[in-house]
Amino acid sequence: DDFSVRHAFVVRAPMEVGQPMLSDLDQGINLGFAVAIAVSNTADDRGQDASEALADCIAEIAAALIGWTPNGALFAPILLVGETGDYTDWTRARAWTQLDFTASSTTAAL
Repeated sequence: DDFSVRHAFVVRAPMEVGQPMLSDLDQGINLGFAVAIAVSNTADDRGQDASEALADCIAEIAAALIGWTPNGALFAPILLVGETGDYTDWTRARAWTQLDFTASSTTAAL
């Protein structure tokens, strides 16, 4: 089972809509998404190489996404919400983690 290339998958999270602000047509919207990262865990028994590979991937993805403003002025910059990876769920073949992000807007901006 060859898994030499690091993988990242974008998963859409449910949209969160806030209470109306100034009118029924003006509401806050949070669009969430997650980036699941998978790397090989076969190089060493302790998973140390996988931990380092995940740390590298996390740094690259965070640098690319945090502060980026999708769709120009429609959204606020993307924020990192947290990491929801479960390090006890690793297998001998794969190490996984997940980064959660959000971008905010209002219905008035859309």
